[in-house]
Amino acid sequence: MQKRDRLKPKQLRLGAAFLAVSLLFFALGYQSNGGSKSFSWLRFGNGSTVKAGADVSVNVEDIYDTLREKFDGDLRPDEIENGIRKGLVSATGDPYTTYFTKDEYADFQKSLNGEFSGIGAQLGLDGDQLVVIAPLDGFPAQKAGLSSGEAILEINGESTEGMSVDTAVGKIRGEAGTKVKLKLAKIGQGIREIDITRENVKVDSVKSEVLEGNIGYIKISQFSTDTYSLASKAVSDFKVKGITRVILDLRNNGGGYVDSAVNVAGLWLDSKTVLSERARGKEIENRRTTGSPTLNLSDESNKLVVLVNSGSASASEILAAALQEEGGVKLVGEQTFGKGSVQDVTQLKNGGSLKVTIAHWFTPKGKSIDKEGIKPDIDVKLNSNDVDNQKQKALEVLKSS
Repeated sequence: MQKRDRLKPKQLRLGAAFLAVSLLFFALGYQSNGGSKSFSWLRFGNGSTVKAGADVSVNVEDIYDTLREKFDGDLRPDEIENGIRKGLVSATGDPYTTYFTKDEYADFQKSLNGEFSGIGAQLGLDGDQLVVIAPLDGFPAQKAGLSSGEAILEINGESTEGMSVDTAVGKIRGEAGTKVKLKLAKIGQGIREIDITRENVKVDSVKSEVLEGNIGYIKISQFSTDTYSLASKAVSDFKVKGITRVILDLRNNGGGYVDSAVNVAGLWLDSKTVLSERARGKEIENRRTTGSPTLNLSDESNKLVVLVNSGSASASEILAAALQEEGGVKLVGEQTFGKGSVQDVTQLKNGGSLKVTIAHWFTPKGKSIDKEGIKPDIDVKLNSNDVDNQKQKALEVLKSS
């Protein structure tokens, strides 16, 4: 099987929660017929349980012909085509496997690079329930009091039951200055409805500063294309200043590019396993750090503590687990979200794109965190007051080391 870090130019490699097995791409053909379109059969697998490489036919012409004959309204063939594509992909039952139209994919790319118009929240699924993974610092969702784990029951009066994450994201986003109404629920808080005004969101993936006691602090909000270069610069600046003790804050980091997380791990780990990927029960790749770490954890003078919470998902869990298991790093905070799958995005001939789960990742010690998450070494619940007691605990751990 082809190495996953040698993707074609138009493919992306993702470990995002926004966002298991290979899916055969399908051909949806049609031909002109008196100004209408006649859809071909779809061939994609065989048997009641579809297996890769099998072959079977699914006839949708009778459905389309019946719609043309009886539907009281206008039919738009392009929307019907997209509906068939989305329905086929949805049938996988995987919330992270999604078909995008051309415009939807453009929005998806912007969000991965931290630029979009919306409320500033990362979404995911807890079982079948749409939930907030993490509100982004300083944006409308956080200002409105949305919190990690809060269920979204309705969007503008429409039930989210059975709704995919990407569909929900598309409904919540909109032009800056407009409002979206959400019905929310959380254990102990009851049900509430709230109107949130959308804003233009631009997220800086990395922020850094020097804290009391000459301790470095790096906050990574998501793993974008520029995350590694920004994190590398921050860690290099710490080294120049003689700072060897660092807090890495991955709280409310919903993931992003896997390669970015692997590269950031290499700032502290020297030729160590970051994750292994498995598909259909077989290991397909073992990802390791390369190059020389800036603050190598094998040097006992270099210390690192990682902050995590229920909003830490996917690529951020990959990084946290690798640092914990291969670097002996203490995790402080709360149990992470638990997204252990990896997606590829491939652009299709019709202009759309397919985001598909192609594998699940495992920690260096072979643990799966999918739907389980990672337990911190030091469990600290965040206080409701203005004091960041999780960050304070991380400072204590470093000062005593």
